[in-house]
Amino acid sequence: MNQIIKPMSLDDWYLSINRIYLYKNYDKSAYSIFAHLIEILGGLSSIISGKKRSNVKPEIYLPKVITWWFALCGKVGIKSVEKIIWTKFPGVCPYCKKTPHKESECKARKNTSTKIDWKELQKIGKDKESPKSLCDWQNMFEDIYPSISISSKEKIFGRLCEEAGEMAEAIRLLPLTSRYFIVEACDLFAWIMAMINDFETNNNLLKEENRGLWIEEKLWENYPGKCLDCGSPICSCPPILETTLGRISKEIPSDEIEMIPGGLFRNFQEAKNLFNFGKNYIKTEKGNINITSEVLNEINNGINLILNHFNSENIYSNEITNDLSESLKLIKEFTSKQQDNETLLKEIAQKVSQLPEKEKSKFINFLKDTSSNVLVSGLLFIIKNYL
Repeated sequence: MNQIIKPMSLDDWYLSINRIYLYKNYDKSAYSIFAHLIEILGGLSSIISGKKRSNVKPEIYLPKVITWWFALCGKVGIKSVEKIIWTKFPGVCPYCKKTPHKESECKARKNTSTKIDWKELQKIGKDKESPKSLCDWQNMFEDIYPSISISSKEKIFGRLCEEAGEMAEAIRLLPLTSRYFIVEACDLFAWIMAMINDFETNNNLLKEENRGLWIEEKLWENYPGKCLDCGSPICSCPPILETTLGRISKEIPSDEIEMIPGGLFRNFQEAKNLFNFGKNYIKTEKGNINITSEVLNEINNGINLILNHFNSENIYSNEITNDLSESLKLIKEFTSKQQDNETLLKEIAQKVSQLPEKEKSKFINFLKDTSSNVLVSGLLFIIKNYL
């Protein structure tokens, strides 16, 4: 067993976990990390159901759910988890502002248009010292929401799942606002603490009447400043561990079932036919050219040729070139997604047909000189239908 050499603050743990798994999680998206967090929460359901699972142990999975919460906060760029939690939970319930919280007052507050008075919480937080160690935070949440007052572990897990759902919404809305993520990350952490508090209480794990020592000890055992799987301070494990492959191999269908004709999965052509991705070719004077990676490169080159032509010739007005340039840039995106580019080419052809005669003649002559390019050839083919 690893001995705790010195108490670690919550931010110390946060930085330690993200330091160990920096490279492992670097290319993962917030969605991917959240999916792993949900996987761990699913495993913890065995605590509720009482189902015995050899690979799911509370002393491993309860620390894991904290560390994947750390990883998710790290992925979205949170500087200090202590600060975001203290913003919403400055030693009191954010709704009734009491410790312990008053259920009736909370319900009344939640029915108002302004559920949380953030300025008041900020004022409360300034007059207090925030917890430091994980034990301190766990005790703070126990003081606000005593585990003895929560009717059952089933209710705790139900609320934990509810918060996970709201966390999923917050991640989906990250491009719009990061503030909602902060709110939901705090709520999810609060219910993780509630689950650990309940587990310690009901399994006689309080050490010398001090809540939180057990979970911190388990964190040290599982994350002693290095990855236990590869033994490195900076995890160098493969993306999927052999132990994971061994476990899931016992449950997946056999090769015979997977490989039967017309089996469980659609191939690309079947999906394409079913979901109607759109045309995967471009019409040119020489016929239809199928869209391949090479053709995509050529289309991109054709776009650059035309844009460079606009930039090098002073004959065209800025309004015209800007308008045509935007349409050209959309073509690559549409084509790469196997979507119909013909409508955009027709729009460009129509705009070309409306150019002043001198500019129109100059542009069409340029297209003819570069007609070996598939995009230019396709544009010329459509222009003939308008001129």
